Amino acid sequence: IYSGIFTPTESAAVAALSAIIIGFFQRTLKIKDIPKILETSAKVSGVIVPIIAMSLPLAQTLASLQVPQAFVSFMTSLTSNPYLIIVIMIAILMIAGCVMETTPNIVILAPLLLPLAQEIGMNEIHFCIFMVTALGIGFITPPLGLNLFVVSGVTQVPIISISRYVFPFVLCMLVIALMIGYFPWLSLWLL
Repeated sequence: IYSGIFTPTESAAVAALSAIIIGFFQRTLKIKDIPKILETSAKVSGVIVPIIAMSLPLAQTLASLQVPQAFVSFMTSLTSNPYLIIVIMIAILMIAGCVMETTPNIVILAPLLLPLAQEIGMNEIHFCIFMVTALGIGFITPPLGLNLFVVSGVTQVPIISISRYVFPFVLCMLVIALMIGYFPWLSLWLL
């Protein structure tokens, strides 16, 4: 990806093909395993793809109804303090990250929050890095963080047990998100 040879999607395909080839050579993967692997992939994709498909029309509808502009007006009428608005955006993104995948969140919330971020003087690239970081916090925040369910499914450990150990990471990520929000140079120093 970083070399520019492959796009992220192409890299994923090459990685999957490489894993299959290595699995055959190491004899940890058999031909009879392929249908089960494809079935599992279809189940996972079957959950995510409809969410993404429905988020695009929703985002377009919100834009055509000028909801982002109304949201910016509402938020700036509550407070004009950029530091408080950043905290509010983190809260919104964390909650959204708990209940929905990244792509639908970006498609739905970016058009809503980007005008607000621009209103307080946030650069677009800075906002994108801030948004992805805050969404990442939601993915591991108990009790609804999506990655908690993934870890629980893989390890067969109850979510309650996992949740006890996740709070230091949530706290660290929250501090990092606040630092990224308050100090733009942390995410823009290469520009």
